[in-house]
Amino acid sequence: MVYQTIQEANVTGLDGILVYINSAIPIFTPALLIAVYLAISLMIYLGTKRYGQGDIFAAMSAAGFFVVVLGTIMTLTFGIINIYSITVTILIAVVSFVLLMIRRNRD
Repeated sequence: MVYQTIQEANVTGLDGILVYINSAIPIFTPALLIAVYLAISLMIYLGTKRYGQGDIFAAMSAAGFFVVVLGTIMTLTFGIINIYSITVTILIAVVSFVLLMIRRNRD
């Protein structure tokens, strides 16, 4: 079995590299979005907790909407992300926003 190298694929730019990586490793883009989601939510939560205002649901909601925007931008280039990954990111953002609203109404 012959593997295609990046020189043979003749890719240019960041979008070409992401398409090449995603064609070789299909789980790369969803794993990247999960890592971005976790990193942003932890940064927001720990940053606000430092001043005594830490709210994990607000951090999850903000990170969820950021990942939705990032995933939507990734759909502009064909082959980087599929519709299932976009659907999951939207569901995560909506669920975290609903949890935030439930917690705000409870308090």
